[in-house]
Amino acid sequence: MKLVLIHGAGNRKEVWDDFVSCLPPEIDVVALELPGHGENEGEGFTSIEDYASWVADYIRKNGLEPVVVAGHSMGGAVALTLLSKEPSLLKGGVLISTGARLKVNPQILEGLKSDYVGTIRKIAPWTVAKGAPQDVMDRVVEIFSSCKPEVAYGDFVACDNFDGREYAQNIKLPVLIVVGDKDMMTPVKLSEELNRLIPNSELKVVEGAGHMIQLEKPEKLASVVVDFLKKL
Repeated sequence: MKLVLIHGAGNRKEVWDDFVSCLPPEIDVVALELPGHGENEGEGFTSIEDYASWVADYIRKNGLEPVVVAGHSMGGAVALTLLSKEPSLLKGGVLISTGARLKVNPQILEGLKSDYVGTIRKIAPWTVAKGAPQDVMDRVVEIFSSCKPEVAYGDFVACDNFDGREYAQNIKLPVLIVVGDKDMMTPVKLSEELNRLIPNSELKVVEGAGHMIQLEKPEKLASVVVDFLKKL
């Protein structure tokens, strides 16, 4: 079973490390680094569809298909787009802490341009559940802060402009939707909307988790994803 992981806006592939360490060895994991992020050189994109096209090309060029694609936040929007537009490459999908629409507060967009690190430090408490360990908060800040400001800004613009409701309704493949019950960035109602829109989908709500569920509750996330993969 091949599982392709797509990180969120302003992130890099290391955000998945704890989650991957909880998966059984028989799952072949490929954690992608989107263009402009981490060690992937070049420019980032400003549309979800462009990121989806890049991921589809990566899957084809590396002969990975068919795969299960799992995306977090912006990566979930990318996965949603792939599930609708490139079903022949996939066996199913996992949509984590995401939504069919990902509107961004205009003040955040402006802050990312004028004071990137300061804005990231303001956003960070919203990305985890209240009372999350300090080391989790520190990792969130470090991961976001390491992204080039112009790339992260483009990511958030891509999220703000995204409307995947029609994509969701067209999906025929099985889909798992996972969200933390304390998620303030993409609240549970967005996952409930996805669950209504995607015909062959199931929703799992993880107690005590915020937006960065793969850092906060990696074992629980791994458990629900493995259960889903066993059904495919």
